[in-house]
Order: sequence, then structure tokens, then C-alpha cells
Amino acid sequence: MNVDVSSVDVPGFVGPYLALFVTAIAYENVAILAAAYLIIEHEASALPVTLIVLTGIVTGDWLIYGLGAAARHFPVVRRWLGGERAIRSRRWLDDHLLTLVIAARLFPGPGVLFPTFAAFGGLGIPFWRFARATVITAAFYTPLVLLLVVSFGSAVATRIGWSARVFLVAALVVAAAGPWTQRLSRWIWAVLEQIHLDASAVRWLGQFTHRGMPRLADLRAHGSIAEHIPPPLFYVPLVLQWIGLGVRYRSFTLPTIANPNIELAGLLGESKVSYLDQIQGEERKWLAPYLSLVRGPNVPAAADVKAALFQMSEVGLHFPIVAKPDIGWRGYGVRLIQDADELNTYVDGFPRGARLILQKTIDYDGEAGVFYLRQPDEPHGRVPSLTLRYFPFVVGDGHSTVRELVDKEPRANWKAQLHLGMRSQHRGFASEQLDQVPAAGEIFRLAFIGSNRVGGLYRDASAYITPELERCFDMISRAMPEFYIGRYDIRFASIDRLQQGQDFAIIEINGAGAEAIHVWDPNMGLGEVYRTLFTYQETLFRISAKNRDRGFTPASMSQLLRAIRKQNALIRRYPPSS
Repeated sequence: MNVDVSSVDVPGFVGPYLALFVTAIAYENVAILAAAYLIIEHEASALPVTLIVLTGIVTGDWLIYGLGAAARHFPVVRRWLGGERAIRSRRWLDDHLLTLVIAARLFPGPGVLFPTFAAFGGLGIPFWRFARATVITAAFYTPLVLLLVVSFGSAVATRIGWSARVFLVAALVVAAAGPWTQRLSRWIWAVLEQIHLDASAVRWLGQFTHRGMPRLADLRAHGSIAEHIPPPLFYVPLVLQWIGLGVRYRSFTLPTIANPNIELAGLLGESKVSYLDQIQGEERKWLAPYLSLVRGPNVPAAADVKAALFQMSEVGLHFPIVAKPDIGWRGYGVRLIQDADELNTYVDGFPRGARLILQKTIDYDGEAGVFYLRQPDEPHGRVPSLTLRYFPFVVGDGHSTVRELVDKEPRANWKAQLHLGMRSQHRGFASEQLDQVPAAGEIFRLAFIGSNRVGGLYRDASAYITPELERCFDMISRAMPEFYIGRYDIRFASIDRLQQGQDFAIIEINGAGAEAIHVWDPNMGLGEVYRTLFTYQETLFRISAKNRDRGFTPASMSQLLRAIRKQNALIRRYPPSS
């Protein structure tokens, strides 16, 4: 849902943003509705929109306080303020300041908020106390309510299509109406879940599948509700829970020791090779063959490629291969390399001094995320989540070009700018490829990577978990010292063989920062998504607390922030993915 800032027409958005700010000063819920409209309909970036609304709301609060303070200069008001009743009122307001600000925020409107905030100014409550309370409450209220409105709007768009504009606007008005937001939105969402509107938009997908993968016949939507919520809004409840868990466990960085032998436990910024190198003995047979090298800081790309080709011959790697960053996220920089010339181009665009991985291409369509969990005091772990990942694709009809098929298929169209090569961090297709006409029934793959960043489709496959599969991944996990929580990304030949713990290859291992990605299944409701992620974070803290009791020390906040900055800086410099 979020768009690259570079793609936004900044001058064109100045007017709407200014109007949004002014609206937030006058009436906050109308501003939240307008912000949701900009995010859903015009793909405006959620973070600046949220900050504009938040700033406008707080500005409006302070203006009301200022009006009350200015009224103290009128003789009539000044005489009243000297009375005993005004003194008692001031004392009561001072004692209940935060409670009253919260109540006014939850029950907005001129009949409640305006007289309350004006009274704070008129009775001389210190401005710094009032300002702090309004900023804190608005910082919680604004993103949460906007998250709810955007969630509901995206749900409507997903279920009934974008043509139903009138219904969408009406629903958003209800969602922004005040304290009944959650109850009404849950009721309307339940109705939408029952009637399954616009199923025809994705019914065709159930007729096709990837080799070795179950069919998608039960698909109800082309995208999950959670996927359509901009990340800055989606993760607000999780950040709040993280803060609460940090207070309870006396450390906000405690999860950095969930997997003590991995840098920051694999929360972010860790080396992918460090996982693979730890697996020794018989369990290495499950790894897709790989090698790694550091891009020379002062050598030409040709020299690094020459060294890479030598190492490939040593370990038996042959083109095509997969090239990807050692510090990666969501498929950024991952590319299929066909020959030495393509490898030279990739290496030439790779950040100097950074490590990259060259890996054997696994010729299976089947791809899955296997989530593993084990408590430090348990001898064996389990696989609580299995998620199938379908690479983005369209199906030919014998007369439409790839470009036309992307335009017609809802999920492909959602990520059309990536597929059409209009984003710097993904290659997409050249014009001659987009003008191809796939045969009727032919599956045309739109991206090599299967990340939902480029339109990959995730399906909950927990029903396919077997004791054989769990035993296999438990053995692999216990071959890694002190590995307790994470996700294996694998390629597999068929779902039947995977259930037997056979015919698969591990292409990547992720640590504590990995999600049980079945939460992105379009059939999963938003409430269930959050329940699952809340449970995951609580488990993460519990495992880490046990490791702290065993003598491991969490990283400092400065170490965590440095890792975030490093990862973000590298991602921006990686070559485009494919």
C-alpha cells in the first residue's frame, strides 16, 4: 500500500496535505477519514499523512487552550476566576488532567472537547502539563483510529472491489464516527465475510497451481487485509505490546538473546551465512549449496567475479545461480543470475565492503516458510506454522499480452509498478517481454522472488504439518547451537514429500525477526493476525528471559539502532531484485 517517496508528485500533494492539516485543527475525525481516503485511494505514504493529522490535532488542542487562556483577560471572566468555585474547579481539573484529556479524545466533538480544553486554559492549568497530555493521547489515538479506518476501507476494497465507491465512503464515515468504531466495524466486517462479494475477481486462480503445490481453489481474496494496511499503521499495536513486554521483563532489547549464537538473535541486520555455517554434520545435506564473498572495497568488479567463478568451480556451483545479500530483508537484492556477464553486472552494482551469497538454484516451484520454536529448557522443538508461498503470476488466455493480464488480475495489478519495471529496487520486465501473449492456461511468472513485497501469495498450510516434518526440522535446528526460534525458507518438490520430511532444500534461515508468515494468508481475519503476532512477541520475550537467567546479556539500545541504520542503508544500495 505504501508507495516509494520518489514516486509521489510532491507539489500535487501539498494542497491535500495542507487541507488535511487545517481539517485536523477543526475536526479530528473528519481529518482521519480524509487521511484514510488519501492512503487507500491515492496510495499516499502513511507515515507523513499520520504525522500531519497528529500535528493538526495537537495544534487544534493547543489553540483551544489558548482561547481559554486569552479569555482570562476579559474583566467578567477575571472576576469569576477569583471566586471560590473557580478555585475548586481548577484544583479538580489539575488532579484529573490526563483522565479528562483521554475522555475528550475518546468522545470527540465540540460539545465535549472544546469546553474541556478551553477550561484548562481559562483556569490557568500549566500549559506544559496540558501539552504533554495532549501529545501523548493524540500519539496513541491517531494512528490506532487511522489503522482501524484504513483496515476497514481496505477490507471493503478487497471484498467488493473498488467500483463500490459509495459504499466504501459510507463505511469509512461510520468507522470515523467516534467511540462505536470498533463495534460497528466488526459487525460490518462479519457481514462482508458472510456474503463473499466479488469472488469472481479471484475465482479463476483456483483452477491453477504451481508444481507440487496445493491448488488455490479456496481463495476468497486477492490480498489479505493486513497486507493493505501501511506498515507504519499496521505495526502500531505490536510496538505498544513490545513496550509493555519490555516494562514487564525489565528490558526493551531482551529479544536480542533469543538465539544467543546469532548477532542480535536475528532480529535484524544479521548475517544469513552465519546461520548456514553453523549447521554441521549430516544436517548440511538439507542446505542449498552456497558460497559467500565480500565485495572488495578497492578492486574492480571483474576481479571479484573472477574469484567468485573460481570458488564456484571448487564447490560445484553452475549457472544459473541465485545472488543475494548476506544482510537482507524481504527479497531486496535477490536476483537469478544466468551467466558470468550478468554476475559481473550484479557485483558491479553491489555495495563495496558488503558480503554477498551465491547459491545453487533449486528447481522446485514449491516454496514454504517453516516456523520453528523451542524453549531453552526443552529437549525438542516443534513447528507451529507452515506457510506456502506462491510466486506472483498471471495466467494466459491466448490473446492478451502480459501487460494486459497484469492490468486485469487484481493481485498482479496491485504490484503493477514493480512488474512493469517502474521501481528502482525491482527489475520488472522489458517492453518486449510485456508484449508477449501467453498461451491459454499458461502460467507466466512475474518475479523470481516470492516475497509478498512483489505480490507473492502466502497460504496457511498448518494442516500439512506432520510428526515426520517436525522431527526433521527439530534435528536441523538442534544442529545449530542455541537456536530456539526462527523460520526456514525452503524449496520443495511436492507437498506430499515435504510432509515426509523429504525432497526439500533450505535456501535461507531467519532468526528472531522472522514472522510466522501464515498471518498474511488472505483468508485470515485481522483479529486473528494480531492475536498470532501478539502471541509470537510474548513467546519471544519468554524465551529470551530464560536465556538471560542462563547468563546471556541483551544488546544495548545503541547496538540495536546501529544495526537498523546499517541494514536500511544497505538495502537502499542493493542491485534491483528480480
